[in-house]
Amino acid sequence: MKYKSKNGRYTSLAIIGNGFDLAHDYNTSYEDFTNAIGESFFFEYKDYINTYCGGDGEWNNFEKHVEALTAAFYQKVISDEGFNENTIRQFNIVFQSIKEKLIDYLQTETKSKLFHEIKSIRRFLGENTVGLNFNYTNIAENYLCDIMYVHGSINEKEIVLGYDAPAPFCLASYENCRWFKQLYREKLAFSRDIKEKLNISNSDSLYQELCEDYEDIQIMENSGKGFELEDISRLKHAKFFYEYIPTHCNNDIFVQKNISFDNISEVVVLGHSIKSDETYLKEILSKCSNLQHVILFSYKSEKQEDWEAKVQFFRPYCTYIEKEMY
Repeated sequence: MKYKSKNGRYTSLAIIGNGFDLAHDYNTSYEDFTNAIGESFFFEYKDYINTYCGGDGEWNNFEKHVEALTAAFYQKVISDEGFNENTIRQFNIVFQSIKEKLIDYLQTETKSKLFHEIKSIRRFLGENTVGLNFNYTNIAENYLCDIMYVHGSINEKEIVLGYDAPAPFCLASYENCRWFKQLYREKLAFSRDIKEKLNISNSDSLYQELCEDYEDIQIMENSGKGFELEDISRLKHAKFFYEYIPTHCNNDIFVQKNISFDNISEVVVLGHSIKSDETYLKEILSKCSNLQHVILFSYKSEKQEDWEAKVQFFRPYCTYIEKEMY
């Protein structure tokens, strides 16, 4: 059963990560994905890791390794070792193919089995709860009506797979910072905005062309030169962007849904490790001025140090932190 807020004012925020899907017996981890697809598909990707990162037994931790690889590429570029930047472009093509394969896998996996509700989760997800979902799947919709998909979804066929940008990358080329989460969140917000305003879908040629133009804008913004309005003239749909840019969509999904942080008194964390999205979560929590209660869901085999790290993360924002088991 799904619940809706009767007054539109949410007092509880559910932060949902991949552990939530795993608790419901869906095989949605990167390890599940790579085991199902087979290592041969990842041959080129692993070759990059072996060449630039010295090899790693956790090669299927994609967000960790795309960060390590692009950092290695960046160091070679700035050290002026005669590094061919086309290597970065070729890697980006390989990684894009993995992202597309992941979407296909998750679509198949989530359709392969029936959903079973977990009672301990249901207790904390009511009509005044809004979901902040970092997963790509829609499993959380079995509990909540209003969910914000921070990193896109398999239904949209648009997902954010990458890492938070480190400060030293400020002068990096676009190809070398292509997988920064902030860039992809901006692209995702644009994609959603034009679908709604123009009533188009992923398969429409106009949608594809507008997304290509928007990526060109991101390239110009990250070229070192900076982006100016006159640069729009070189785009295929220049007229559209001359009108669009001044009224650019706000990529803050909280603003888009008119959700007030001041009303949030409770945060429920369901299967999110925190570390991979620290920057984004800190920005959100710093605005929750009336936060009184944090519920951290855990599982029997969770390491004590992982649990304590999450407690430490939330302590500056709330002193009442409770542990709950799936």
